[in-house]
Amino acid sequence: MRCIILIYLLVNTSLFLASCQKDDISPRPFSDSDFDREEVECEQDGDTDLEHDFPDLEKESEPPELEEEASLKLVGEACQNGNECLSRFCLTDTNSDLVMDDYFSIPNGYCSAMYCDILTPTKTCGFDVGGACFSLWLFNGVEEERFLGVCLHPCEKDDDCRQDEGMRCFNTELWVAQGLLSEKEERTNYSALKTCIPAGLLNLFNRFLEERSSVE
Repeated sequence: MRCIILIYLLVNTSLFLASCQKDDISPRPFSDSDFDREEVECEQDGDTDLEHDFPDLEKESEPPELEEEASLKLVGEACQNGNECLSRFCLTDTNSDLVMDDYFSIPNGYCSAMYCDILTPTKTCGFDVGGACFSLWLFNGVEEERFLGVCLHPCEKDDDCRQDEGMRCFNTELWVAQGLLSEKEERTNYSALKTCIPAGLLNLFNRFLEERSSVE
């Protein structure tokens, strides 16, 4: 009985191997014609030229907001309205009373910012916009506004300012030398700050300090 089963298995295995030789199921290797056909199909689809899919980075323009900022003016430059200034505010003859509750002349305007923080530079009054915050606390005496001021352009010499329009580089230490400020007041509020001050505003500052000194 075992011999019959073994013979049966051998016969069936031989028949199976013979059928496999007749039906070759191995993969057919690629021929050159296959690649030619693929290339033709790609050309018809228009996908062979991929250069148009990549932007020319060298020709890319700056974002609109950066282009706009590049055309705006720094603190201290002449202006007619705030839209021209990086600080978004233009100090003019008509709004100059915001500084000292009194009007003064500002020839051709002055890019500035009101109520800046003397302790912390901001995007409207700081190095990036060419500004330094000048404390107004000595002149308004409002305790809630002790650390607020007007944004002016920092300088080292008169040539840094618009001299032909009556502006000069003013060092607050001069008020100490004139006896108009104590060393403590100057150090606390200004620390030898040098800024381009319109002549009209400097006159108001001086008048206020002189009147204060006469009362004391």
